[in-house]
Amino acid sequence: MPNARLIYLFEQYLAKTCTVAEKQELAEMVLVSQHDKDVQDLMLQAWDTIDINEIMPEEKAEKIFDSIIDSDKEAGSYKMERGAKIRKLWLRAAAVAACGILIIGLGWYFLFNTRENAKTKEFAQVHDVKPPAKNRATITLANGQVVYLDSVNNGTLAQQSNVNLQKLGDGQIVYHGISTSLNVVYNTLVNPKGSKVIDITLNDGSKVWLNAGSSLVYPVAFAGNERKVTITGEAYFEVAKNAKMPFRVKINESTEVEVLGTHFNINAYTDEASINTTLLEGSVRVTASKKIQLLSPGQQAQVNANAINLIKNADVAQAVAWKDGLFSFTDANLPAVMRQLARWYDIEVKYEGAIPEREFNGEISKTLTLNQVLRILSKTRVNYRMESGNKITIIP
Repeated sequence: MPNARLIYLFEQYLAKTCTVAEKQELAEMVLVSQHDKDVQDLMLQAWDTIDINEIMPEEKAEKIFDSIIDSDKEAGSYKMERGAKIRKLWLRAAAVAACGILIIGLGWYFLFNTRENAKTKEFAQVHDVKPPAKNRATITLANGQVVYLDSVNNGTLAQQSNVNLQKLGDGQIVYHGISTSLNVVYNTLVNPKGSKVIDITLNDGSKVWLNAGSSLVYPVAFAGNERKVTITGEAYFEVAKNAKMPFRVKINESTEVEVLGTHFNINAYTDEASINTTLLEGSVRVTASKKIQLLSPGQQAQVNANAINLIKNADVAQAVAWKDGLFSFTDANLPAVMRQLARWYDIEVKYEGAIPEREFNGEISKTLTLNQVLRILSKTRVNYRMESGNKITIIP
């Protein structure tokens, strides 16, 4: 008998009424082999209600189909044998995948039951890396004292110039009070790799979420005619409105984002090709190497090589998916996927030989273990080897 819970979650997802928790539960269920048949049946049923061309142009679906088939050295005879029938099935599978249920390749596995590459090692039973179970962030106070947030009790952690640094019951960090000093002192919040997302409410009421492998330098209390902070990595901001004190985010020596009151995301990891600022509400001004770009909601500024590229219809949901506990990919190559995994699971990724050319789309829950995520990648013929010290080598 089909799993009732799986059917419910699948229907909720297609109706776009799934909660974040339900999305995570669905992602975990489809990874269990005993559900393979049910997942296949549900996808087949969904085809009749999905307009392929509205979700994904046929040309793009065919391109993805060809890239996956052609990437397999043994695919020539297989492709000829299945011919038009499989191509038609793939177009529909790609449409379902485009809904965000699975990354490209996972649907292929469930539909056609392709056998795993022999080079994929069954190391899942030997070694696995669980997702971060807690937040390992630290705050370095202006006097050099380090506060380890995972090991302190709730309540007041420090008092600086009459401003209290507090940890609430839900783990949130909040600054309360009015500074009695004219001198601005700075604290540094560091959220290392392999750590859950942390959020902090600054003294002006602005709220910041910090992704793994990121840092925020901020004043205990804002003073003067501006509010200025510095970040590395990735952060999401909900800035309290104050027209008399513009809020400025400094990213590096040449890039800065200025706002009055708005919601936006900045991805500024040094190993990414560009610094991306995505606007959800309000307006911001991005300045880079004396160039200026104003953003409206739904737009993204990509700073790269002293130039600013404007994306007018940005994928806002993807930009902030990390905040909601999801990996999200759109036409992402393998290194881009592995960089996200490296930060979340605190692993080191190496490549042996040529880097496989793959393209990934969709969402994966961050509650999965590393092995579960790697199982998904292996269905697209991505081969890997786990080594000691939480190191992964991608192999041909």
